[in-house]
Amino acid sequence: MNIPVMPKSIISVINYQSDAIVSKQLLKKSNGSVTIYAFDKDESVNDSTSPFDILIHVLEGTIDLKVNGSTNLIKTPEYFSLPAKIPYSIEAKEKTKLLLTVIK
Repeated sequence: MNIPVMPKSIISVINYQSDAIVSKQLLKKSNGSVTIYAFDKDESVNDSTSPFDILIHVLEGTIDLKVNGSTNLIKTPEYFSLPAKIPYSIEAKEKTKLLLTVIK
């Protein structure tokens, strides 16, 4: 088990890259996972689904989250939860860091 000696700022564990989406898995267990993402401005993920419930928490920046034909503007420090198997798309309106939590 990796126990941190000092608390860390969650947004400092990942850096932006030009014209890219960067991810780092922070936790993976049999009942779910937590992954942090850094989106450069205008980067997107289209037509994604999860077999499990998810929580998208914007830590820094702003995204358009498209679900069922509806676009939702999500900004720091807001979050959005989705049930399993619902298609969604994410577009970063500015440089954005978000936390994706998957619950099995």
